[in-house]
Amino acid sequence: MLYFVFFYFMTSFTCMIFFQSFLNLFNERIDDKPSGVLIPIPQYPLYSATLAEFGLAQIGYYLDEGNKWSLEVSELERALRKVEDTCNPRVLVVINPGNPTGQVLTRKNIENVIRFAHKHHLFLLADEVYQNNIYDKDSAFHSFKKVMTEMGEPYSKMELASFMSISKGARKRVRESEYNSLKIAKSNLFKIY
Repeated sequence: MLYFVFFYFMTSFTCMIFFQSFLNLFNERIDDKPSGVLIPIPQYPLYSATLAEFGLAQIGYYLDEGNKWSLEVSELERALRKVEDTCNPRVLVVINPGNPTGQVLTRKNIENVIRFAHKHHLFLLADEVYQNNIYDKDSAFHSFKKVMTEMGEPYSKMELASFMSISKGARKRVRESEYNSLKIAKSNLFKIY
């Protein structure tokens, strides 16, 4: 299993450069057709802009707004059928929790997405940057890597890149920590004098 986990504490620009470099690995024409990347709609514009810049085909799949913005396999299948003559689908991008929707995929939903990617020989790119920003008390985050591993073979042998950031969601905790540190330092300062 080829598995990458990217922890980053970067500016948006650095993140964009890294993501662009990663997607460029799939930028090759096969049978005179461009490689295609499945991306959710709606999505953070970094994905569609990067695909356009590198000449990769954008394969949009729609999230189900009526069902908490869930990702339906039937919609993924529809998106693939639509482009079967125009490009070679190679990558499936999943944003969990979603940006800008905030949806959190259920474990069952993730398992179905993994089965879909396996069936169609797609490289899975899990954008899990907002995993610490879950505000729905009825939702829980499940990482693609953990679910893939627990599903066993053949899924545990699939290729996956997972993006995770310590910069998202940690800001408030860092500020609180800094504030508490300053309070302690201030109280110690007055004790010294």
